[in-house]
Amino acid sequence: MSFSRADKIPYGAYILYELLPDLFPGAPVLTVHDSIYDTLKGKSYRGANYVIIDNTVDLDKPDTDELMRFVSEGNSVFIAAGYYQGEFASRLSLGTAPEDVLADRMGINLANRGLAARRNYICTRGAANIRFLSFRRTGAAVLGMNERRGVNYIQIRHGRGAFFLSSLPFVYTNHNILLNNNAEYVFRSLSYLPVRRTFWDEYYKSSRAAPGTPLRYVLSREPLAWAYYTGLAGLALFIAFRARRKQRAIPVILPLGNATLDFIKTVGRLYYQRGDHKNIAEKKILYFYDFISSRFQIDALHRDESFYERVSSGTGAPRYMARRLFDLIDVVRTRSAVTDGELMRLNGLIEEFKHAAGAAVATRPVYGTRGNSGS
Repeated sequence: MSFSRADKIPYGAYILYELLPDLFPGAPVLTVHDSIYDTLKGKSYRGANYVIIDNTVDLDKPDTDELMRFVSEGNSVFIAAGYYQGEFASRLSLGTAPEDVLADRMGINLANRGLAARRNYICTRGAANIRFLSFRRTGAAVLGMNERRGVNYIQIRHGRGAFFLSSLPFVYTNHNILLNNNAEYVFRSLSYLPVRRTFWDEYYKSSRAAPGTPLRYVLSREPLAWAYYTGLAGLALFIAFRARRKQRAIPVILPLGNATLDFIKTVGRLYYQRGDHKNIAEKKILYFYDFISSRFQIDALHRDESFYERVSSGTGAPRYMARRLFDLIDVVRTRSAVTDGELMRLNGLIEEFKHAAGAAVATRPVYGTRGNSGS
């Protein structure tokens, strides 16, 4: 397990990181490779999120002091950890423990009726069996529980901001996001964070090796790592081409359109090479449903005669476009297998719809829980 944005292994966070632009549209996502103290010391932020995910979070006094100041100034911190230790855990009276259960799976859900699913989200026991035994009650609210009413997601207000603390870090990894409809839980639990600049932590990872060589330092800094690997790739290509006495002309290949690139950037990148088009289509539909639900408060799962009129008036997209897209979605969801052509057509219609609704997204405020709990 790594919980790293770069890892596509089951317990990496590659998928979640790729989906952050959908969670925080138009807001920058900044990767942090330094400690909280080094990142925040001497700086004042107004309107930012800080996201930390690992199995164990152990923060010392300098880190804790800076994080508390950061939140008190009106910012939000989301931490998902099975075990909280050190000064930070002491300040907020945090204690966790596993549930004593024998079942292989456990249901979880959100406490807010506006966000809770009708049926629990089903996770493996190892991903969902940690609960909070204790936490600071002042300014606290329960946001999520397991099927045994064990608290696993809380909010603790501090100053003008808030901490959002989960005891389920594995829920946010690649494996769980692709399990059942658990991506919906991830989206909804993170919707408490306002849409604004977000710091993604890569420093507090159990798998992080301590720097010991210049090369390790270079690889720990994204711009330097890109330059390093680009240089290696260029050197390899140079050697390969020089080794051939005559090189055929290289045909010009037009780049893929932006819509396709955006599509590949999400979970489809993990499945496409396996030819699992049905799985990609289901995930794409799920994210689209969440898009129109969170942006326009439209429930795509329950349709009546006035549905397409509500979609058109609510999003600004033409009615014919909405009907064409949802007709294709109905066809795809009834199929046991999806062809490459159907998959690309589905993606194209979704991107066309989002583009048509773009003006409405840009000019309307974000409703729901975003922006209300972090200030």
